[in-house]
Amino acid sequence: SLAVTTSPTLSPFVGSNADDDWYVRVAVSALPLDSFFLRVIGIDTLNVPASAVAGRTPVGLVDPTGGGVANPICGLVPMMVCGDPTKNPADPDPADPDSFWGYTLGDDETLKTPAPCNNPDDSKCAEPVIGAGNFQLIDLPETGNGGAGVREAMAGDESCINGIQGGEITTEPGNVVGPVAQGLNTRFGMYTGPLAGASDDYPADYVQDSMDYENYQSRYKDEDFKFPCEHCDKDRRIVAVPIGNCTQDEAGEETSYTGKSEIPLLDIACFFLTEPVGSTGQDSAVYGQFIEACPAGVTPNGEGAVIGEDSTGTPGGKSTKKAYIIQLYKNPGSRDS
Repeated sequence: SLAVTTSPTLSPFVGSNADDDWYVRVAVSALPLDSFFLRVIGIDTLNVPASAVAGRTPVGLVDPTGGGVANPICGLVPMMVCGDPTKNPADPDPADPDSFWGYTLGDDETLKTPAPCNNPDDSKCAEPVIGAGNFQLIDLPETGNGGAGVREAMAGDESCINGIQGGEITTEPGNVVGPVAQGLNTRFGMYTGPLAGASDDYPADYVQDSMDYENYQSRYKDEDFKFPCEHCDKDRRIVAVPIGNCTQDEAGEETSYTGKSEIPLLDIACFFLTEPVGSTGQDSAVYGQFIEACPAGVTPNGEGAVIGEDSTGTPGGKSTKKAYIIQLYKNPGSRDS
């Protein structure tokens, strides 16, 4: 027999089967398997139980294996937004309990600033949030930073940073207008420059019109929605973005950053890309909307995350606003997992 149950916590695993549960257990009992060595004592088959548990783990947490070694976080776009270190979601402000490092669900944000504006009255004019020469791009130790590395990472190549909360991420000065637009715009079905014809490698989202996240979700829920392209994928416009502390150094002292800098990493957040990126300096901003959660890739050290449990029994804390991975866990109370 096969049983599938879900739970909001890993330990205890309560089997509540609610829609917002984070963990799923699949268990089989009395599965008949042919024996091999046991046949010498007359046992040809055995009824064997087995189970497995999988669930979310937020990325960007303190290294679970100890030793101060960072878990490389992959699947990010190479941009960084700045957060408010006083708005830690682990210790929420009673006056602003929904704030996630200064962000609230549905907020429209500039994920990458453009070149300085000639017209300061322009509604999309954005001042640099990090410092002179920085346009919110981050260093990519694995894929390289030049135009090619930025272009591929923005399009969805497996870009990684060696970052954990409390550690640092490195900014990469320069605007890199063309590669940013060429990479991110593949998610809108726009293939230009070296990525012309790259729809097999970097599929577009099925929904390619400029819109907010609520309308985007409604489009997918519309029973009359026709998937418009063969080389497309769902949720390509949802990206994981690091949040940095752009006003304080690692010791918590007030500071400012210019050029290539090491900035404390607060967390990994999720944003919905609301519109394509312009291809000129003053039109090269990246705009996104802060959303609840999204999957991200990660390369865990050792045997994976065994992060200390919080009061709910959820590894790493049950924050609904983090980027996360799906991974296997030991099945609490079972020797069959």
